[in-house]
Amino acid sequence: MTIPTALKDHLVEQYYLIHYDEKLIKLPKPNGFRINDILNEVLQEQQRKLQQKQEKKSEDLNIVSWLPQVNDALRGFFKNTLVVNLLYNFEKPQYEALMQAQQSLSSVDVCDVYGVEHLIRLLWMLPNVLVHTQGLTEESFSPIKQCVSIIIQFLCKHKSKYLVKYHDIEQQQQQQQSNENQDKAAAANISQFTQDVDEAYIAKTKKIAQKYESKFRNI
Repeated sequence: MTIPTALKDHLVEQYYLIHYDEKLIKLPKPNGFRINDILNEVLQEQQRKLQQKQEKKSEDLNIVSWLPQVNDALRGFFKNTLVVNLLYNFEKPQYEALMQAQQSLSSVDVCDVYGVEHLIRLLWMLPNVLVHTQGLTEESFSPIKQCVSIIIQFLCKHKSKYLVKYHDIEQQQQQQQSNENQDKAAAANISQFTQDVDEAYIAKTKKIAQKYESKFRNI
């Protein structure tokens, strides 16, 4: 499974946004941009393509039948790996706040909270996840690989819709700060996608980092 350059570049932009600019990706994602929405749209697109084909090959039928199962597996992987493997320490207080804010719900589906940014992180580390998945055979790996490739291709095809150019937003903000007549519309655009943090939040991230550092030292 190969991650294209466009998605790799987006991972780098996320890293710089979080570690150097000390900003968060604004959550929860709006309707239509959540992981569940994206995976459902991938399935619907494949179903539409299959319906439009006059000659339906067995391979196409297999992909459409496998895709719901792969989507469900990705949802499960995401829920199980989110806190430990997918979130940076800087993002963990945000996760805790989001979960506390939704305490009234019997169960919180994190795939209805997070979006493409964290989905790409999962796709990046997916080969390592699959290696440690019990019961996965060579026979079942081939359709899984095809389905994941379809999801990756979908994200690249629709990158203008789903991938926020965080680097461009940060440059825009820097231009604002050097301009006495700040553009209010541009400011609104920045706050639409990112979230600033205060000193109290940064203090929480440092405590989390210290906790994990001491944990790994004791292993």
